[in-house]
Amino acid sequence: RLKGFKLGSGIKFEAPTSPVSEFKVLGQELEKVLQQNETVYSSQKQFIENASHELQTPLAISLNKLELLVENNNLNEEQLIEISKINDTLNRLVRLNKSLLMLSKIENRQFEEEENIDFNALINELTEEFKDFADYKEVTVNTINVAQLNFTMNKGLAVTLVNNLLKNAITHTKAGGSLEIIVDKNRLTFLNTGETPLDKNKIFDRFFRSTLNEQSTGLGLAIVQSIASNYNLKVEYEYNQKHIFRIIFP
Repeated sequence: RLKGFKLGSGIKFEAPTSPVSEFKVLGQELEKVLQQNETVYSSQKQFIENASHELQTPLAISLNKLELLVENNNLNEEQLIEISKINDTLNRLVRLNKSLLMLSKIENRQFEEEENIDFNALINELTEEFKDFADYKEVTVNTINVAQLNFTMNKGLAVTLVNNLLKNAITHTKAGGSLEIIVDKNRLTFLNTGETPLDKNKIFDRFFRSTLNEQSTGLGLAIVQSIASNYNLKVEYEYNQKHIFRIIFP
């Protein structure tokens, strides 16, 4: 019964009856502890959802008011530049809020629906979506399908996993560089050109940024690590004249 119990399922744990007093007490205490955990879990889940909603609303209002200010023809160039800086900061807060909410949802296992994901097809689809960004950055993207890779997981998290690795690789590749994506039977590898190795002990930490890019939230790779942990995937990083990120599937 304990093995079948899952927080957030809405199903209350009931210990089996026993004539042995010690087992009876054990069962009662387990019911109490799990009920307390269920209450805390529900409260935390509700808080995260409410906090995210409450933050998004004033941020959206502020961004809208800034857009209206920009349309004011009485503003000089210096004022427009300052408004643009404020706009960038607020947009970063929006991305930060969304990323933190996603991390909390992943860790609370709120992405329950799962399906068989064709990663070969998903990579092709997402690299096409990133084509304009890669062209703008002057980065050549090449996909090599060594074997078919399928894995059962939440579709939204699979997209986020690949999205974050793709965006990270393209963003941190200098103009004229390249990104190679290798899809194998049980692994997904991203290799992008780079001159300096990253700190492999910190890159998956929250808010760690390897560059001074103010647009980065420092949560992209932390989300990758969180999704991987949720599905018992292994994330590896190494540097060999190229940055190599590898996801190993069970």
